[in-house]
Amino acid sequence: LIHTDLHGPLVVQSIGGYKYWISFIDDYSCFRTIYLLRTKDGAFAAFKAFKAYAENHFDSQIKGLRDDKGGEYMSNEFIAFTTGAGITCQHTVRNRPQQNGVAERVNRTMDEGVTTMLAESGLPKTFWGECLVAYVHVWNRVGTSAIENATPYQLWHGTKPDVSRLRVWGCAAYVHVQKDKRRSLDPHMEKCIFIGYPEGYKGWKFYNPQTRKSDLPIDVYTSFSFAFARFLA
Repeated sequence: LIHTDLHGPLVVQSIGGYKYWISFIDDYSCFRTIYLLRTKDGAFAAFKAFKAYAENHFDSQIKGLRDDKGGEYMSNEFIAFTTGAGITCQHTVRNRPQQNGVAERVNRTMDEGVTTMLAESGLPKTFWGECLVAYVHVWNRVGTSAIENATPYQLWHGTKPDVSRLRVWGCAAYVHVQKDKRRSLDPHMEKCIFIGYPEGYKGWKFYNPQTRKSDLPIDVYTSFSFAFARFLA
């Protein structure tokens, strides 16, 4: 069983132009997967991507989907797709959001977590998307009261997570500039801000406040500081 809920629109558009997110929570492992969306219409594509990811990697079919009967779940294409895949949809009744309590609580908790992380780091609200992705990455790798002697990541993937690369979100970082990206007498390090764990990369994601660009350096010379972004000049 997969619990799902759409959150938004947020009052501030994120970097990348996102205004919503959709969450999918596995009932057994409590593992969370989120997709950032520019419009509600992206919910169907997000579910198809999640279904392909889950079933391809774990050799298991999605049997049920629980939602709040929002319009994004009731489109003809969404219903036709779930029916064709043999997925049983469980919709909540009118004005009873508690029937979709798992996904509702998850989205509320993530909203509060992102708000706290942004306030602590001093980064603008436009970074909420990067913050949310990092929040979920960490949450899946730590213990929860709903699971005994395991983490959501461990139950979902069947192996213990590597937590050695976890860092404080929004902290200052001194990133090594690779030789092919600098000229003679240019500094070898740049002062950046740590903003996440990019999917598909064995490294971290940083934001350079001087160039206003994000980068994905995968370099052992990266040095982190516990000073938060608001202290960067």
